Amino acid sequence: MVPRKVFVVPVVLALMAAACGDDSGAESVSPPDATTSSTTEPDTTSSTTTEPVPLTASWPGVTAETIKIGILDVDYEQLSDLGLFESDNGDARVVIDALTADLNARGGIHGRLIEPHIEIYLPISPVEADATCLRLTEDIDVFAVLGAFVGPPESSDGCFTEQGNTVKIGGTPSPEDLERASAPWYVTGFRDDRSQPATIGLLDQAGLFEGSLAVVWAAEDEDQAENVVLPELARLGHDVSVTATMISAVGDRLALDAEWATLIERFRSDGIDTTLLVGSSVAINGSNQLTRQGWDGQILLASYAGINTIGGTQEVPPEELEGIIGTKGATSEEAWALDATQDCVDVLEAANPDITVKPAAEVVGDEIDWATPLITHCVTLRLFELIATAAGPNLTHDSFVAGAESLGEIELPNIPLASLGPGKIDATDGMRLSTFDSTIGEQGSGDASGDLVRVP
Repeated sequence: MVPRKVFVVPVVLALMAAACGDDSGAESVSPPDATTSSTTEPDTTSSTTTEPVPLTASWPGVTAETIKIGILDVDYEQLSDLGLFESDNGDARVVIDALTADLNARGGIHGRLIEPHIEIYLPISPVEADATCLRLTEDIDVFAVLGAFVGPPESSDGCFTEQGNTVKIGGTPSPEDLERASAPWYVTGFRDDRSQPATIGLLDQAGLFEGSLAVVWAAEDEDQAENVVLPELARLGHDVSVTATMISAVGDRLALDAEWATLIERFRSDGIDTTLLVGSSVAINGSNQLTRQGWDGQILLASYAGINTIGGTQEVPPEELEGIIGTKGATSEEAWALDATQDCVDVLEAANPDITVKPAAEVVGDEIDWATPLITHCVTLRLFELIATAAGPNLTHDSFVAGAESLGEIELPNIPLASLGPGKIDATDGMRLSTFDSTIGEQGSGDASGDLVRVP
């Protein structure tokens, strides 16, 4: 067994309010190759035979028979009891049991069966998240953890790959998280260091940077703005006339009002034609502040999928945000129609004949939303399956990375265009230009008029 690093639980002194949300199955794969399974006899009909590779306890959490994985999910039932969540997301354990049973019925990973350890947590306290990390990485000794902490506990996500030295699938790691990680970390979504240059490229191709340009970001996005966004604009030949870092907290309405009012006056005096808002928080409050305070220049968002959320603040009527341009990925209809997504639905419904899965947007009244937990867990489990299978029978951190880097374009539930490769840890590749449309849904969203394209 390869020893782990010593684990230290950080002490968190303050509890914060809860926050949840996200958007993103498993497609069938062939049983393990007969040449790599320890339970399969070599092919004696061929003139050249390949001896099967014996399975061993190759890494903590991996034995000759099993692979232990931890799986995270939010305690929606308790959130509902606290009045913090309204809909019924079903029982994640039912979903996970069906998905892992299906994978094991297909031979597992090179003959090793998946042994899931499910942790349902309340997204309020980082203290509970730290305890969950300790339990999975030290007490249970899993090989990998699938899923992510959301809300205030999100800061504990790095615990798995740093102190726990455990593979992670899911979450939104910062560059600092990845630098500190001692274990591989892969995500299903789009990372900012890829999505922001791609967004700027699409905006540039559409000729949207004409005239005088200002770029605004929040303090937490300063590194990304200065090290990714501004250099990419310069590379494309665009001069930036005004740059600004917003220092007021999002919840401090009076301070934000005053800060934006000063900035808008500067835009007017400097003749700014276009404002580019960097990062999700500035995409939301900046869109609303600029509109509410009467600035009539063009507003662009360098925030992947931020176009879908700017209408939810109720600061201004959604129709006043018409014309703001950003980028988004696949529509829910495109994602739901994927064969890989429907494979997930088939697995859950076959294992539970009393369950009918429908798109989350079609769930009404007292119906249970099975699609949300199903897609959440199917996509991470499928990505783990693909990487671990490509890693071969000798499953270690190094072989896991090699497996991920060998994949290229892949099929994932809910993600129409996906890939992994050398140095690429985020699977999503699909992006399109999108203009805010107040008639979509109750709060407006980005339209899907542009083609979904694969970005580097």
